Amino acid sequence: MIMAALAACSSPPGVARISIALPATTPPIESVSMFVGTGDATPVGIGPAGYQDELSGILAWPLDDSAPFAVDAVTSDHVVFELQHGVAADDVAVAIAVADAAQGNHVAAGYLDSGLAIPETGVADFTLVLETDLAVEVWGPPASAPAPTGTCVYLTDAAANTQEMIVAADDPDCDGYAGSADRCDDHVYLARRGVPIEQATCDLAETFMDATDQPVLGCVIGGEVCHDETGPITGCIGGTYCVPRRACDNCGYGPSGLACLLDPSMPTSESTIVCPVEVVAGQACPQPQRFTAPALIASHVCVRGPMIYDIQSASWGTSVHTTGFAATIDNTNGNCDFDVTATGQLDGLLTITTLVAADLGDGHGIAIPITFVGDPNPVCPPPDCTYLPVAGDGVAACLGSPSPL
Repeated sequence: MIMAALAACSSPPGVARISIALPATTPPIESVSMFVGTGDATPVGIGPAGYQDELSGILAWPLDDSAPFAVDAVTSDHVVFELQHGVAADDVAVAIAVADAAQGNHVAAGYLDSGLAIPETGVADFTLVLETDLAVEVWGPPASAPAPTGTCVYLTDAAANTQEMIVAADDPDCDGYAGSADRCDDHVYLARRGVPIEQATCDLAETFMDATDQPVLGCVIGGEVCHDETGPITGCIGGTYCVPRRACDNCGYGPSGLACLLDPSMPTSESTIVCPVEVVAGQACPQPQRFTAPALIASHVCVRGPMIYDIQSASWGTSVHTTGFAATIDNTNGNCDFDVTATGQLDGLLTITTLVAADLGDGHGIAIPITFVGDPNPVCPPPDCTYLPVAGDGVAACLGSPSPL
C-alpha cells in the first residue's frame, strides 16, 4: 500500500522520504536494501542468475546507482531511506525493497511502482509495507568478472500479477561482462550458448542424472559452444539438443554420427515418431495427421519450432522432400504439437526417416527421429502420428538436467 503526503518544507533540495515498514519474521530481519529504477523501462528480456534464457514480457528499469540504499543492522520495525533531488536521479519510477535475515536469505519484500517522485523542494513522504509472500531474486557478478560491481533485482507479486525488474544500466544481466566483454548474450547472466540445430556439426555422448540421482547415458546434438567469459569455443564441444541415445549408438558419434542421424536410411530401432502414410488412388491422403507431444516434451515450453530436416535440400525448415514424396509440418504450439500433411507417394512398406527438432524455453532442445511408413492397407483420413519411446533412451534425464554447456 502506498500513502503519500507532501510535508510542509520550503528548504531545498527536495527529498522523497520512503519509510519501510518491516514485518515480524522468523528468522528476524537483519538488513534491508532498496533498489531504485529510473527513466524508461526497456522491453528487452533479461535472464537473471540461474536462468538459461531471457524472461520475456517483463520490463527492466535502469538502476539508479548514485548512492547505496542499505541498512545492515536493523534495530526497529521500520527503516527510512531518502532520495535527494539533484543527487538521486530525478526521473525515479520504481523502488524495490528487500529484507534479509542471516546469511542473506530474503524474508520480505515490497515495491512502489506508481506515484514515486522527488520534489524539487520540500519533502514527499512515502510508506512501503514489506510482505513475506512476494518472490524476489537479487544477484550480481562473480568476483572473477572483469567488472565485479552492480546489482540487479527481480520481484514477482503473483496476487497482483505484477513483475518488476531493476538492472544495472551498463550491464543489464549483472554478470560483470559488459559491452564487448559480454561475448555470447548480454541479456542473460553468464550465458552459455550452443549452436542452433541448423549449425550443428556433431553428436556427443553425455551422462545425465535421473530423477533418483542415478547416472544415465544420453546423447546430444551440438558442436561449437559460446561462454560469456571466454567467447566461442570451436570443435565438437557440447550441445543442448537431446536425442534418443540408441539413435546415436547406432550411428556413432562426432560429425559422421550426425551425418548418419540425418540420413533417411538411418536405423529405426530407437525412440521415434511414427507417421503412417496413406496413399489412396496414387496420392497421399490430403488430410493432416496430428502429433501430440508426450508429457516428457510438452512439460517444456517450445519456443522455436518444431522444424524438420529436409533430405533433399539438406536444410532445416517446415517440410521434408524426397523423390516422389513430401511432408509438411504446421499448426505448431508451445507444447511442441504439430500437424503433418503428406503429398505424393510412399508405397508399400517403404520407410523414410529424418529428424524433427525444437528449441525449449529452459535452454534445452529436443531432436527426435520421425519415420514416415507406407501403409499397405491405406485409409483416409489418416491416423495420427504417435511417439514410440524405447526404455533407457536417456531423453528424460537429458531434458531434466542442467544445461551441459
